[in-house]
Amino acid sequence: MPEETRTVKADVQISASGPARWGGKIFEEFLPELRFPQAVRVYDEMRKNSPVIGGLLRAIEAGFRSTRWQAQPAGSDPEDIRRADFLDSCLHDMQRPWPDTQADILTFLPFGFAATEMVFKYRRGRHGNPTSMYNDGKVGIKDLVLIPQGSILEWMYDLEGDPNKLLGIKQQVTMPFTPGIYREIPIEKVCLFRIRAEKDNPEGESILRQAYQSYYYMTNLQAVEAISLERTGSGIPVVHLPQGATTEKDDPVDSDEARAKELVRQVRIDEQGGIVEPDGWAFRLETSKGLRPELFDLAIKRHRANMLMSVLAVFLELGTARVGSNAMLRGGKSFFSYAFEGWVMAVEDVFNTQCVPLLFELNGITDGRLPKLGHTATGGEDIADVIDSVVRLAQAGFIDSNDETLRDHLQGLLRLPKGNSLEEADVEEDEEDEEVEDEDEDGLGLYPDDPEAGEEVPDVSRVGANGTGRAAAR
Repeated sequence: MPEETRTVKADVQISASGPARWGGKIFEEFLPELRFPQAVRVYDEMRKNSPVIGGLLRAIEAGFRSTRWQAQPAGSDPEDIRRADFLDSCLHDMQRPWPDTQADILTFLPFGFAATEMVFKYRRGRHGNPTSMYNDGKVGIKDLVLIPQGSILEWMYDLEGDPNKLLGIKQQVTMPFTPGIYREIPIEKVCLFRIRAEKDNPEGESILRQAYQSYYYMTNLQAVEAISLERTGSGIPVVHLPQGATTEKDDPVDSDEARAKELVRQVRIDEQGGIVEPDGWAFRLETSKGLRPELFDLAIKRHRANMLMSVLAVFLELGTARVGSNAMLRGGKSFFSYAFEGWVMAVEDVFNTQCVPLLFELNGITDGRLPKLGHTATGGEDIADVIDSVVRLAQAGFIDSNDETLRDHLQGLLRLPKGNSLEEADVEEDEEDEEVEDEDEDGLGLYPDDPEAGEEVPDVSRVGANGTGRAAAR
């Protein structure tokens, strides 16, 4: 009997995928307190109350601020370089400085995701609205506006078509005297930064997720430790009542037993502390023979180390105890540097795949030769190690010391000054002016003409089966 053949469509998905959800709510997290929106309050408390977590996040933000970002051209053609320069100019011409925008983006670390709305503008100079450092009529980036995690009501999916296709975000806007305002932001206008995209979960996963249990225990242990130190420091008050003392059965409010209980509750060691013993009464302070206070400290330190371990930052604890070595420090910093590099690249990937194509499409460029945002240096490189490695490679003949690309990269990596002399800068400026004049005379150029007053940036509408953003003129 001949074998039966089956036809399988390779371009059609058969299996079901996506995160566990009910409507627009995600239920991937098994702990109820760590599901949104409850998770926003928990992670916000962790990052603001814990000195360990707060210090870690500040260190990461400082590293991002010290990172040097630069647009990388798609090729070596003059047009590719010109497009990369345009992308660089857009980063420096936003409504807020790029490092301040990064602070909003970095909220994806504690919360697991950060959704920012892309807002564009025409560059009409200082007198335009909004203002710009350039007056070339091109479409630039006005701002990447953070959609606060706590304001997101639900994720909007295509329930009638592809149920796993994310269409947008439904936001609850809190404004004075106007409750119940909702806004729907289409996904084509959103840059969604995430730590992890397992099952394409739009909420990602917080870097504090694995630290939550240790934070919970450490917070409670610190509260118990404070109470224990107060009691063991001053002693546990004990009152001995004389024969014939009245009890609460005789008078629940004004008996000797009620007064003695109030006394032991209120006794404190301070500048006004003191006890007056009535006739026949005896008061003393007993030392606790239970758990020693130093044992609390050991448990707290263990949970603190576990919190740092969950984010590969155990090396931050070296020096706080009489243990550790230089090898452990270097190894720990190396792991953390890899993690930091991954977070930087996560930001780059989202920006390059969601913001850059739409920016250039709004400027009429759809040939696919687009620059990418990259970085030349992060805050974690060891300069001595970099120099030693470069010298060894040069001596072995693996690198060419006259390579301009390599030289520019090392200048950024080592934070050496860049740029030409004043005479060379003047010559380049004159050449650029001549190129601009030639383009104006020939009517060439890939960008649209300077718009008339009152003209708005083109719409971003959904077209195509894949749901990617497209620029459609009004």
